[in-house]
Amino acid sequence: MNGLNGHIERAKGSYCKLVLIAGPSGSGKTNLMRNISKSDDNPYLNLNLELSRKLLDLPIDKRSLELPGCIEEILSAFPDDVIFLDNTELLFAKEMDMDPLRMLQSLSRKKTIVASWNGLYDGKTLVYAEPGHPEYKLYKQNGIDAAIYSMSEERMIE
Repeated sequence: MNGLNGHIERAKGSYCKLVLIAGPSGSGKTNLMRNISKSDDNPYLNLNLELSRKLLDLPIDKRSLELPGCIEEILSAFPDDVIFLDNTELLFAKEMDMDPLRMLQSLSRKKTIVASWNGLYDGKTLVYAEPGHPEYKLYKQNGIDAAIYSMSEERMIE
């Protein structure tokens, strides 16, 4: 946990104050995030739940347009400098037609965002889902402006 806390502290001074916790489902991301957010007294949000509440009354074809504003509204309700976002899968939904990493990077310019990433990071490539899956995303190291904690490696990768 000390390594993750150190990355969060360093991220606070970056342009994009984003820390991703990458790992497959069941790897312990939620427990790690809840424990650190609780010990540091920072908010922990289930992003899918919060967004679903905001987007529910909107027509399906308007949701992708309203998504960025909804997320900003959710985050602005918290004066804290660090916010933990878990269950981020809705950002990857094909119908949202967005780049989840760019969205998280944009949000992290105002606050330090620690977000779960249901995928893998090998030190060079950040992946979400499997090739051929409609939500598949792949980012190369030079396009990732974030600190990444890999649950599968159980170590910090800079």
